[in-house]
Amino acid sequence: MKRFAALCLCAALCAALGGCASRGEAQPASSSSSAPVSSAASAPAESAPPEEDPSSQPQQEAEETYPLPELSDADLQLLLNQINVFAAAFPDQEQAGTPQDLPSEQALQFCMQLANRQKDLYGYYFEEQEGNYLIPAAVVAETAQRTLGLEGFTATDSTLYDPDRACYRYPLVEAESPRYALASPQGTAEGGISYEVEYLDEAGQPSHATRFTFRLGRLNGMPYLQLQAWEPVE
Repeated sequence: MKRFAALCLCAALCAALGGCASRGEAQPASSSSSAPVSSAASAPAESAPPEEDPSSQPQQEAEETYPLPELSDADLQLLLNQINVFAAAFPDQEQAGTPQDLPSEQALQFCMQLANRQKDLYGYYFEEQEGNYLIPAAVVAETAQRTLGLEGFTATDSTLYDPDRACYRYPLVEAESPRYALASPQGTAEGGISYEVEYLDEAGQPSHATRFTFRLGRLNGMPYLQLQAWEPVE
């Protein structure tokens, strides 16, 4: 009986050891047969491209602006009176140009009109004869030099010229001026000033616009405009 019990105990021990061995050998097979980890899962997720910030986009370049020269309210009023004469005298400038491009008769009419408007400002005195002012040729030449930059201007071939008196005849009653609207003055890169003039048709509707550019000068402490150029505004 004791021998039988010993045999049973040995058999149980062998069975237990065999089971442990089986489990120890099976473990590696189990780990090796497990499904491989997906490379897609192990790789970091690809990030979406960042949204572009609209504020970082290059903005369309705005037209460059320049400050106005230092001018008092009284200065601006004097200049406004002058630009009104320029606007009325040159309403049909369809192409860009400079005062050197003006016909002499047109330049003469402008100089006489401006001299007449400024006779009190500069102390001019003009005789009257048969419904005309007699504006001395020297005053016209001075006005042309100051406001148009035309040196030694004369228009002695004009029918308005009186050689006996060395003067030009200018009507006491001025012709009707074209209708227009003025935009606010702007500074220029050269330190001058520019005005945009919008001309109106007979119905009061915008017809075309011209930008006049001026150099700013002073005479007896008072500002004046010298026309540099003009150009159509699209």
